[in-house]
Amino acid sequence: MPVIVVLAGVALLISLSQPSPDGKGGAWLLFWGAAAGWAVAQAVFIFVARDIGFYLPDAVAGAGHGVLDVGRVIEFIVRLAAYGALAFTVSRMQRGEVNAVVVAVVVSAAFQSLYGLVNHAAGNPSILGAWPRGMHVDSVMGTFYSRNQLAGYLAVALPIGLAWLWSRYRHAAPRSGARALMLGLAVIYAALLAVALIGSGSRLGVVSAVAGLALWAVLAARRRPDMASVAATRVVVWTLVALAIGAVLWFGPDVIITRFLQLSRDDARFAIWATMLDMPWRAWLWGIGPGQFVDVFKLFQGPELPQTFWRALNDYLQFVLEYGLVGSAAMMVVLAWWLRRTWPAALDTLQRAALAGVVAILVHGLGDFDLRVPGTAVLFWVSNGLILRGVRRAPSRSRA
Repeated sequence: MPVIVVLAGVALLISLSQPSPDGKGGAWLLFWGAAAGWAVAQAVFIFVARDIGFYLPDAVAGAGHGVLDVGRVIEFIVRLAAYGALAFTVSRMQRGEVNAVVVAVVVSAAFQSLYGLVNHAAGNPSILGAWPRGMHVDSVMGTFYSRNQLAGYLAVALPIGLAWLWSRYRHAAPRSGARALMLGLAVIYAALLAVALIGSGSRLGVVSAVAGLALWAVLAARRRPDMASVAATRVVVWTLVALAIGAVLWFGPDVIITRFLQLSRDDARFAIWATMLDMPWRAWLWGIGPGQFVDVFKLFQGPELPQTFWRALNDYLQFVLEYGLVGSAAMMVVLAWWLRRTWPAALDTLQRAALAGVVAILVHGLGDFDLRVPGTAVLFWVSNGLILRGVRRAPSRSRA
């Protein structure tokens, strides 16, 4: 916790020290302030409501269980501040700095994919020899705790990396070595991430990646590409198809097909969501407080669910439960105002890909908690910063 506080403080100082020539940098602070303010108001309300028996049923209130963990509320506020500062900083970067960020995304995604495949093929019981593998040891996981987290990360990184490589390809001289290199890297990058995605066995991860790529294709189709770009796109698409078939054959068609066609009713997600929906309406109305799910959920879950669940496996349900319907509605209004103030007038190639990545992780959030995992959350907020760079500027007034 102290490390998180220090890092968030440093990130805020860096972001606030950057100039905001368009005068819209305050929109970021207002968004964070509204989220933090409601979290504090919730904490005060919950403490009062607990004393008057209004927050949870009497049976729960009399169980001697602490209703609110203040430390988790503070951690939520600090994390949100750090993520917001990160996105704001990326949105103010110059072209060279943006290129460095995207290179870091490409390298990290390629490493996660390659290491995950090699580690899985070797059957290593640990990650980097430092800690044991978490869940889904029979799947490609990279350095993440579960295959779903890796799949969510790759679903965001795939369009961003491809867009950057294709942009470099288009700007290279025709028939040059640089152009051939960029095309080759794009094919390798797409193939590597596609194989790792399929090898992860994450059904929703593959669906979210396809959704992101489909959106990116729709956005890209609005522009008139040259013949070289069309040829490069075809090469990458057919490479993805060929490698997808090869991955299925390599990992075993019976295993892959069974995994992706099977949707068991015994999935813990359905039991978790059903338990959440049975919680008191007042908890849903005002919220249980940021970060409180891990404690409050245990008060209601049945014996069929283990006590190890600490997330709702649905970012939206958990957000609404923790923030409440009132707080969630208020935050949606602030979010709409924030995006209206900061959304660029036109999106370039990289911004379209970043938007596709954000949509991919939002789709994946329907069955997982990517926005609460630091690795995927950082990439999500970096993507938001990439989208919002170069915000609209107010027209300058000429002096008389």
